[in-house]
Amino acid sequence: MSLGGTVKIHSTNPFDKPIIDPQYLTTQFDIIAIRESVKAVKRFVAADAWKSYIIGPFGDLASANTDAEIDAYVRNTATTIFHPVGTVAMASANSNSGALNPDLTVKGADGLRVVDASAFVRPPL
Repeated sequence: MSLGGTVKIHSTNPFDKPIIDPQYLTTQFDIIAIRESVKAVKRFVAADAWKSYIIGPFGDLASANTDAEIDAYVRNTATTIFHPVGTVAMASANSNSGALNPDLTVKGADGLRVVDASAFVRPPL
C-alpha cells in the first residue's frame, strides 16, 4: 500500500502531460477522515440556525446516512481541481489585490506569514 500519489512520464515528448495518480481514498485513514467530515457537515447544517437557509441535502447525499452509504457517496463524487500549489495570490504591499505582501506576510493579519508552496513569486517579464 502506498501512502502517496505518483507522477509518471507519459512519453518521451517533454510537452506531453504526465500521468498523475494522486491515490485519493486509497487508505483507511482517507475514508474515515472524509466520512467523518461529511457527518460533521451534515450535523452542522442541521442546526436550527440554518433552517431558513438550507432546505435539505441534495441528490445522493440525501440518502447517504450509514457509513457504507457515505463511503459510496464520497467515492462517487469526490474530485479535485488540482490546485496543490500556487494558490495564494501575492501583490504589492499597497495593492488591494492579493492575499500576500511581497515579504510573505498575510494582508490584514498581524504576525501571520505564508512560507510554503502555496505562494510562488514569478519574476517580472
